Amino acid sequence: MRILVTASLLLCLFIVVQPAAAEEKPSPQKVFNERIMPIFRSDNPSSCVQCHLSGVDLKNYILPSSEQTFVSLRDQGLIDLDKPRESKILKLITMQPEGSGAEKKGAALIHEKNRKAEYEAFAAWIEAASADPKLRSAPPLEKSKVAGPDRPDEVIRHNRADGVLESFTRNVWALRFRCVHCHMPGALKFEKHVDKHGEKMGWLLKDGPAATMDYLIEKKLIDLNKPEESLLLLKPLNEVEHGGGQKMARGDADYMAFLGWIQDYARITKNEYKQSDDLPNRATYTGSEIWLRIENLPESWVERTGLLTVHAPSDRPGGWSEKPVAITTFTVRKGPKLGIFAHGFLMVRSKVADEPTLRPGRYLVKLHLEKEKRATTDFEDALKAATFEQSFEVRSDWKAGFKDSTVIRR
Repeated sequence: MRILVTASLLLCLFIVVQPAAAEEKPSPQKVFNERIMPIFRSDNPSSCVQCHLSGVDLKNYILPSSEQTFVSLRDQGLIDLDKPRESKILKLITMQPEGSGAEKKGAALIHEKNRKAEYEAFAAWIEAASADPKLRSAPPLEKSKVAGPDRPDEVIRHNRADGVLESFTRNVWALRFRCVHCHMPGALKFEKHVDKHGEKMGWLLKDGPAATMDYLIEKKLIDLNKPEESLLLLKPLNEVEHGGGQKMARGDADYMAFLGWIQDYARITKNEYKQSDDLPNRATYTGSEIWLRIENLPESWVERTGLLTVHAPSDRPGGWSEKPVAITTFTVRKGPKLGIFAHGFLMVRSKVADEPTLRPGRYLVKLHLEKEKRATTDFEDALKAATFEQSFEVRSDWKAGFKDSTVIRR
């Protein structure tokens, strides 16, 4: 009896298990239709927008058919045929912006949800397609039919969120010391001013440049349609009443730096950069607290604008670096204490967007006068349009702060 029962049980198990073992895995086309095409047809942007502010979307890599999409990705090296789960396209999907720290929690959760759904859909489809011998050996597509963003790599890199943050750090955050006493919560004069003028006074956040940039964008202190009319500019210009008085003038180095960042960010968000030639020169100059002043200038130069460039010693013919290691703009002024002078803080060339300094020592300072008021916010473009007037050899410790300005008496 026991033998019969055991045999019966085995027979039942065989009947139950056999159909499941015989189930076929879904075809690549079925997985594609059910999981990839909904991403392609969705009106919502993909999780790519968390890192790429414009110019890139996961939809850019999807073609109408499973075979075309697979071959297109395969030919670009985005699929690993032997290790599908290690495919580059999957690694790109899982990438997240580094060190943002200021993004709203809700938005981050939405991005994470989208990213997980995209990853799982592409992983399942790539695994199914990579197991198909016909797809693995399919002939390559014509170059014109390969799917991808319609922007050059240089534009795609420029439009990344981390690039915008680095530019903000160099051009706005690095100059915060002019504003910090009144505009950073907890600073010396902040409580007094916030009671009178409201919470927007605290636009400089202790959490750092990412948090500050996000705050400026969220509170609409920058105008992406009319960058020149951004409150971030009009207030320190004192063209909109500013309790701290005028802190910058149109055409000064800080104005150029602030405006240049806002204009660039506006163009990125509007996806206006089409070709590499459209890109601004995102120079590696960072704002500093080092001031440079030249006194005893000619009376005829009053109200003229220009640039001062600082060159380090080098072994090249002439003995000085061809490219300036620091640069500033100026408007020649006349005052009761300093006479006729030009001064400004230095934008220092640096590889990283930190708080740069110059080593103490011997340098050459060149004075350039502009032929007309500049329209550009790019230092190197402004320099090309200026006329060299005079050079001065100087030895300085390059101390930070207006009171410790490096002074040249002509």
